[in-house]
Amino acid sequence: MTGRLQERRQVLRLGLGAVLWLPAHAPSAAPAQFVVRADPGGLFLARGRVNGRTVDFLLDTGASAVTLGQAQAEALGLAWRDAPRGLAHTALGSVEARLLELDEVRLGPLRAQRVGAAVLPAALPKVLLGNTFLGRFDWRREGTLLRLRAPR
Repeated sequence: MTGRLQERRQVLRLGLGAVLWLPAHAPSAAPAQFVVRADPGGLFLARGRVNGRTVDFLLDTGASAVTLGQAQAEALGLAWRDAPRGLAHTALGSVEARLLELDEVRLGPLRAQRVGAAVLPAALPKVLLGNTFLGRFDWRREGTLLRLRAPR
């Protein structure tokens, strides 16, 4: 039997506006990717994992590091209180931060280990997923979509 296999796409809704597009029969050599659609306010929100625990991320391509509030760090069981002190420069000015390393961060099929993070004293509504994670992947914005792909 001869014929041509046609590629189909599956669209999986992951909550918080995230959409993952995968070919139905993806070749094993294809790099992993994650695509998220901006919410009505233009924010890229997605659910992921930090050290195996589920968190809500705000993907922030302008943030240098993954950034958490102290309450989020506590909920994740991070030993942030004894971490080295640093200075974080935010839109509201400079603030003292605790600098630490996360064992693992996951966003859909994308995974990075030993990811630098900052813990701020202020409460944050979401964990900011900054460039200590995003910078390990090829990413680009396509209108209302943000596409992240594992490097080849």
